[in-house]
Amino acid sequence: MREKCLKILIGVFCFFYLVLVYFVFNPNVSKAYHDYYISKISSLSPKELDLMMNLIPQKKYIHTSKDLGFIGWSHPETNHRWSDGPNSSIAFKIDDWQKLDGLLNLDCVALGRQNVSIFINDINIGHKIIEGELIFNITFNRALLRNGLNTLAFNFPDAHPPENGDQRILALALKSFQIR
Repeated sequence: MREKCLKILIGVFCFFYLVLVYFVFNPNVSKAYHDYYISKISSLSPKELDLMMNLIPQKKYIHTSKDLGFIGWSHPETNHRWSDGPNSSIAFKIDDWQKLDGLLNLDCVALGRQNVSIFINDINIGHKIIEGELIFNITFNRALLRNGLNTLAFNFPDAHPPENGDQRILALALKSFQIR
């Protein structure tokens, strides 16, 4: 009788630990939670994503806007925010992509001459060479957008530290962002 109880108890413990292991490796959490806390592929927390509001077409959003999610960007400075590394992106939400014309305007400053590849939702929409202070206009097919969360991504192969002792790998200082 005692052996039978022990076997049942061991079976119950094994079942409990198998269920526990299953949930540890297959958590029932949102994609935003998983991407931020578990796989760490996003630097935007679920709370930040929830607080982001849909962008208003034609409205200019400054570099400190809470309605933009900055991934691969340095902390905001007084007038701008630097890209930090060879890849940076801006997450934003829209409610109806059909209301847009397919034009992005970025008020920015390039650190020297920069080759820039631009992507919307992982689709390459162009390549530009920029230098100095400029309004960076990007036209794109508005059908690349989706209602909800979107990503504007940049690849900066020429990013480098400035010559002032700053160790960050910089390419673009963003002042403002506008979508039409």
